[in-house]
Amino acid sequence: MQPTDPPASSLYAQLGGAAALNAFVGALYFNLLNSPQLSPFFADADVERVMRHQRALLAVLLTGDDGYDATALAAVHRPLIEQQGLRERHFDILLGIVELTLDDLDVAPPLADAIAERFAATRAVIFRPPPEK
Repeated sequence: MQPTDPPASSLYAQLGGAAALNAFVGALYFNLLNSPQLSPFFADADVERVMRHQRALLAVLLTGDDGYDATALAAVHRPLIEQQGLRERHFDILLGIVELTLDDLDVAPPLADAIAERFAATRAVIFRPPPEK
């Protein structure tokens, strides 16, 4: 799902492509797994699998392609919301960790802000009410 030839102006390219994205996701999950507030959500997760999906999602989001599967993103988070108590306050903590991680990796503030905005835009999808049955 990684883009093969992202536009040079894409956030993906500006970040440094696949190698930089891999470094970011690795550092991000190190920070998430060490967060007392967020680590419980990963207790039963296959973290390597989650990280693969995160890299794929970010590759799409950072190339400017809004064609990611919003239904799947909402569905994967629904059990966390309904069974484990995931709330928007947790998403706020995530955004703080995203910003901290980008800062730790010395990503320039304008680029870091743009990447954080792409993360923030997924909030509406993740916390969208489930479809009526």
